[in-house]
Amino acid sequence: MLAACVAGNVAWNPIQPLTVRGFIQYSRYTNDLDNGAFSDAKNYTNANKNFMAGGGFTYVVAGTTLNGNYLYNTAVRDLLKDSSPVQGYYKDNYYGKNQYAEIFASTNLGYGFTWLNGADYRYASMNEAGISGTYPLTFKDTSVSQTSMYSSLSYSGQSGLNVELGGRLNTHSRYGSNYTYTFNPSFLINNNWKLYASVASGFKAPTLYQLYSPYGSPTLQPETSVNYEGGVQFSNAILNSRATYFHRKTKDGIDFNNFTYLYFNYNEERAHGIEWENKVKVGKIVTVSANYTWLKVKAQSQSHITYADTTYSYALRRPEHTINLTVGVQPLKSFYVSVGAHYESRRYDIGGYDANFNALPDVTLKSFCIFNAYAEYKPTKVLKLFAEAKNFTDKKFTTIYGYNSIPALFTGGLAIEF
Repeated sequence: MLAACVAGNVAWNPIQPLTVRGFIQYSRYTNDLDNGAFSDAKNYTNANKNFMAGGGFTYVVAGTTLNGNYLYNTAVRDLLKDSSPVQGYYKDNYYGKNQYAEIFASTNLGYGFTWLNGADYRYASMNEAGISGTYPLTFKDTSVSQTSMYSSLSYSGQSGLNVELGGRLNTHSRYGSNYTYTFNPSFLINNNWKLYASVASGFKAPTLYQLYSPYGSPTLQPETSVNYEGGVQFSNAILNSRATYFHRKTKDGIDFNNFTYLYFNYNEERAHGIEWENKVKVGKIVTVSANYTWLKVKAQSQSHITYADTTYSYALRRPEHTINLTVGVQPLKSFYVSVGAHYESRRYDIGGYDANFNALPDVTLKSFCIFNAYAEYKPTKVLKLFAEAKNFTDKKFTTIYGYNSIPALFTGGLAIEF
């Protein structure tokens, strides 16, 4: 794999209440690809180029902060497989463009109230052309856009009560108008304990790739969801700990069928679980961070073997238990080092086909634990040297059936910040 990235950003204050920002980033990389699960390809390559540029401003006047942002992004991907008659010839050239603009204002109304109002515009276009064997694959330029307006009112009182109530109106060029909402109350019991909750709805339109690529389905419907959360947080000078229970109900969820190789809408998915996050200061130089996630899913979807609807009590490729643990040490202000562990319990994945191309039952992938390390040193205010080791014990594990995951990987470099 070969990769390169160049980035820069700048900020300017022409007058005291106004800040103007700009940034640019360009990256490209090439890598080899497998022919599929349990199958290598001799000459299957992928070349990607990504360009992003944008800017924004912040203007503060009379209790109101006005912000504006703009982002322009292009992505080019070229796939080429030219290895043998058995694996077949395949060529695919993809070009995508995205633009995003927003403007929003936050106004302090007094008495603990803050009012946020804004609007944004999103535009995406793509085209794709290629050859599979001798069959041409051509997709004309296509585009979608979405305009949104949103507003939220927040209250923060001296009694410890905090409440946010908001809504968003989306108008999509393909799917029309819809409305989403959010309600987030919290209460500070004292200086150490906090209770919080959240109720929010969501709307997610299919991407152009999910609609019109060789794997797309033009009949896809938007994904909608309702999310509930509630939890408790404790914090003092040594410990910051929070536990959150969540429940999510998704309708017309967008997923990928591993047998038809097309995106589709599943009927319904209900997921609930617990997230527990902790950060502990041990003395003056040692910090321990740990988090645990428990996830339980029940989904009504297309059968993984047949096309009939089936109810599953697990989610594909998502583990039920995930644990992260990191110990960081900073003996000097300019030097930091950490060691971490990442654990995932067993998960399920599509079992593939037998010799007669009959679908096989789902398979169970083993649990695993990998270890990572990171170090950085700042000899000056503008220069930072860093090194990182991922899976440094070179643990062999699988998160997608038929493909190995990250081997021992060591990286290092420097960053200049001014």
